Amino acid sequence: MTTTLEQPTTTTARELRFMVYGIPVAQGSKIACVNKHTGKPFVVDSANFTNAKGERGRLDAWRKRVEEAAVEAAAAARWVQTREPITVTMTFLLPKPARPAFDVPAVKPDLSKLFRAAEDGVGDAGVYHDDCEVVEIHSRKDYAVTDCGVEIVIRTEGGAL
Repeated sequence: MTTTLEQPTTTTARELRFMVYGIPVAQGSKIACVNKHTGKPFVVDSANFTNAKGERGRLDAWRKRVEEAAVEAAAAARWVQTREPITVTMTFLLPKPARPAFDVPAVKPDLSKLFRAAEDGVGDAGVYHDDCEVVEIHSRKDYAVTDCGVEIVIRTEGGAL
């Protein structure tokens, strides 16, 4: 009696979904500075600017948190990095003020700048090869009911929307 070995089946993940907890940080506005020692100008993202009190911005820490969550989710889902067109959906959950002006957070930070910071964190995680593969984006800001953060969903174009 002979037995045949089954060929291993491989499945390519079509959707990657994960949550990143913490208060989302925007990326986009730049500040021009001059090095005190060399006199050379340089540019820094305003969210990473160290103010006069010595308080450092939070952008790098936020992007790192997004990157780590993306790496962990990709490993758990056995996400296979492809060179396919992808759709990215992000829902940002922001802290609700005591007396909000609107039912939704139609205030700073800008949605596009929130998206840019999180997208760069996902890109740093290697979930996809290049930002140019993103062909469709969906993004929204809401007030958090419990925890602040961002829910990120990445779908390959061949997957169900």
